[in-house]
Amino acid sequence: VKLIAPSIRSIGQYAFRSCSNLTAVQIGTGVSNMDIDAFASCGKIASVRWDAVSHSDFSNGPFRDAASSLITASVGSSVSILPDKLFGSCDKIRMIRWEIPDYDDFTSADEAPFYESRGSVLSMIFESGVLHIPAYFCTGYRKLDYLSIPSSLQSIGYGAFANCYSLTSVILTDHVTYIGNTAFYGCSGLTSVTIPKSVTSIGSSAFSRCSGLTRIKVESGNSVYDSREYCNAIIETATNTLISGCKNTIIPNSVTDIGSYAFEYCSGLTSITIGNSVTKIGYDAFRGCTGLTSVTIPGSVTSIGDEAFYGCSGLTSITIPNSVTKIGYAAFRGSTGLTRIDAYPNPAKVSMGSDVFYNVPKDGTLHVLPKYLSAYQNAIQWKDFFNIRGDLGGVILGDVNGDDNVDITDVVAIANFVMGSESDNFVEANADMNGDNSIDVTDVVSLANQVMGL
Repeated sequence: VKLIAPSIRSIGQYAFRSCSNLTAVQIGTGVSNMDIDAFASCGKIASVRWDAVSHSDFSNGPFRDAASSLITASVGSSVSILPDKLFGSCDKIRMIRWEIPDYDDFTSADEAPFYESRGSVLSMIFESGVLHIPAYFCTGYRKLDYLSIPSSLQSIGYGAFANCYSLTSVILTDHVTYIGNTAFYGCSGLTSVTIPKSVTSIGSSAFSRCSGLTRIKVESGNSVYDSREYCNAIIETATNTLISGCKNTIIPNSVTDIGSYAFEYCSGLTSITIGNSVTKIGYDAFRGCTGLTSVTIPGSVTSIGDEAFYGCSGLTSITIPNSVTKIGYAAFRGSTGLTRIDAYPNPAKVSMGSDVFYNVPKDGTLHVLPKYLSAYQNAIQWKDFFNIRGDLGGVILGDVNGDDNVDITDVVAIANFVMGSESDNFVEANADMNGDNSIDVTDVVSLANQVMGL
């Protein structure tokens, strides 16, 4: 074992050349310069601890000659600046210990000091006192299966553990307040996640492409998020937006928005029931859900976001209700198994992004209301389907006065009905907004919210 004293500022070329029995090295706090071959031919170094506070110059890969033997690497709490490629070529490292409390984020994964070890690291230990895990710190650590997070931790940076495929468990302590965008993106080995009550910010796609997730829970007492009705999802409480779900999610009736990336690449999702309270499906909400076979979009939904069902290759049918007024760019692009579409809206009143049905088979059937058959046959994008049939029934949820529109006059009509004053042209089939086989004040509220865009 060799300890480099704090008073040493520079380690010269070949300083420890051919020290064949050297197995462990500790770099002192004062070292600011190290020549490229300082540890040349030291092929038995198994452990390095780095305590150098800062540096003026280090040649790339100062431990490259220990690449085949270095198993454990530690970075001390005193470090303020890390050299680029500090452990470059050391692709056999199995364990990393990290003590820096609040290191600045890395701007990309290849700037992280252990980037070239991402295929070998099995264990990552963040020691007591660590407050922040830097962005991109463990991106792509394919074999990482043990993660130790201290009670001191407060935040997890952007993409910190993205694509750590072997990671099966993450225990977040009750001091964590922030989880960055894509923090655990692509961690397909994760089966469950519990969000502590301390968390106040979760970035987009934080748990996207975690295809093995079967359980998501927010601890009771969290002021920003919840998992109401044990729904296996993360819901933003103030906006009633479901921001992250899994293959076992049941969407509560109180949810009004399915957020962007909510189920992105959830390949285990085979079916989903979208409640009548949902008004918006966000962009990329179901992107890449290849196991999804059928979706009925309820009559409360007015907007389907960009690429919402992009790449849902297992999707065979879809129902688009009359309430929809906007379908975003490439909303169903790449849904190559989609052979039946039931479309109820007047196409002239639906704002369409480009490439909505790109790579969707055009020899499937597009079923529409008879009165809109000609309109669909001439509408851009819709007219590309070869088999357009005007054979749908006339139920248009919310159109309770039968004028083919859903507006404030329908709210008045359903309110009058509930109060016992039914008009001659009242269409009961269109008035049961929540599907409970009863027309009451809850349907009045649901329709009023739909009309107001709430």
